[in-house]
Amino acid sequence: IGKCGTPLMISYHNQKNQLSLQAVNEIESYLSEARQKKANQYTSPSGNFLLSYETTGENAIPTADGNTNQIPDFIEKTALYLDRSHIKQVDSLHFKSPLLQTPYQISFEKMGYYGYTNNENGTTYIVLHNTFEVFPANDDPDGNALGANKVTCAHEYKHAIQYATSNWAEGDYVEMDATWSEDIVYPQVNDYLNYLSGSVSGSNSQLSSPNLALDHGGAPSYDDAIFSHSLNLSYGDTFLPTFWDRRALQINTENFLQSLKNHLGEKSSSLEIAFSQYAARNWFTGTKFTSDFSYPDAAKMPEVPYQFELKSSDQQINAN
Repeated sequence: IGKCGTPLMISYHNQKNQLSLQAVNEIESYLSEARQKKANQYTSPSGNFLLSYETTGENAIPTADGNTNQIPDFIEKTALYLDRSHIKQVDSLHFKSPLLQTPYQISFEKMGYYGYTNNENGTTYIVLHNTFEVFPANDDPDGNALGANKVTCAHEYKHAIQYATSNWAEGDYVEMDATWSEDIVYPQVNDYLNYLSGSVSGSNSQLSSPNLALDHGGAPSYDDAIFSHSLNLSYGDTFLPTFWDRRALQINTENFLQSLKNHLGEKSSSLEIAFSQYAARNWFTGTKFTSDFSYPDAAKMPEVPYQFELKSSDQQINAN
């Protein structure tokens, strides 16, 4: 089970011209299934999203219909989750809208990811898991499957926003950003906490391993979403939306980290200051939670160990 298949899509498009025609045809054949019109369609209440789905076969969605209106509850709820993702991220926070065409295309398939966003000739579409019944637990009062559905809608829609903003020029930084957006749109779900505790394979946050660099593994990813939370707490709700406005303007002249450094400088701050604030917040988790400084979910987060290794040496630091 993986979190998001979008990095695979980005990697494919970046390397497509290096692949054999046979490989490209095979991949495109697989992707074309997601783009094909399904037997059933439903437009979200806002009119912004068209959900295309199957009720039979391998990719069938749950068909329970509690209000007997011929539309599965799963589809109606997903449509509401997508509408809320747009309202919060575009209408409220003023990230760039990806709605180049209305309605935006959504489909469902059985896969080993929560979902993925793909680019087709400059237009993106989203594919979501067909049941969300196979993923780690979360805190959503409506249950784990619906909680996973909610945050995936927010996560993948943020990928659509990112592409509309800067054509995914940020590498794995897009995962850090999209995972942050999950908790902004659906703060009650807390699915991202799975990446901090290490309960998801491959996760290794700076709470459990404070010696790690922010870009360990090449670039920040799911478990580094708390860095975005720290930036938001330190510099306000407008900081990240205006940062992405900068990315739209400087996509060809700055990489992600350069943009961040320059944006912090315009706020009379620096990356060094921002990272120091982040490291301090990471200390005040678990039983050390304080309402004055900690992350809102800090009491549920793992605690930084009192002792940890510095790099690969045997030297120990006492965090007291």
